[in-house]
Amino acid sequence: MKKKVERSLARKIAWTVLAVIAVLFIILPFFNSLLNGWNLGNVAVISVEGVIIRDGKMFGSDTASSKNIVSFLKDAEEDKMIKAV
Repeated sequence: MKKKVERSLARKIAWTVLAVIAVLFIILPFFNSLLNGWNLGNVAVISVEGVIIRDGKMFGSDTASSKNIVSFLKDAEEDKMIKAV
């Protein structure tokens, strides 16, 4: 009789833990996304290789134009789906 009581208690605890995990990681984020209108966003990645210089032209090395980088940043700022750079 004692083993049945221990098993049923262990099952109740396991189901309770699973229910809490389900609420925390599945149900709450779903309702949160519904309430916020699926306000999702992306992260823009602007890769820069080499030395950043004004016009981007330098003999014999990798360079990045500061004008191009600023242009990429402005484009990312204007895009409503991008939330971070």
